[in-house]
Amino acid sequence: MDPGIGTRHDKQRAKLERTLLTKGWVRAVAALRLVQEFEEGRVRKDGETPRFHHQVSIARLVYTLTPHLEHPEPTITAAILHDVLE
Repeated sequence: MDPGIGTRHDKQRAKLERTLLTKGWVRAVAALRLVQEFEEGRVRKDGETPRFHHQVSIARLVYTLTPHLEHPEPTITAAILHDVLE
């Protein structure tokens, strides 16, 4: 049975936060929590997917590139915050 996008999103967000905390990347965690609070209760156009899921997905993708990044924490922080002004 499919647990639903909301449940999958919550698990992915929690895993990302734990990963960032393990690295000691407190600015990225602060950005994650800020955007999560800002986007609370909002959904994407499909009416089901949390809007914050996009930022989590992008941050997870960027995290896979960390071995190749000169400044990984600021890069991931920017990925998390990239839609804040919209």
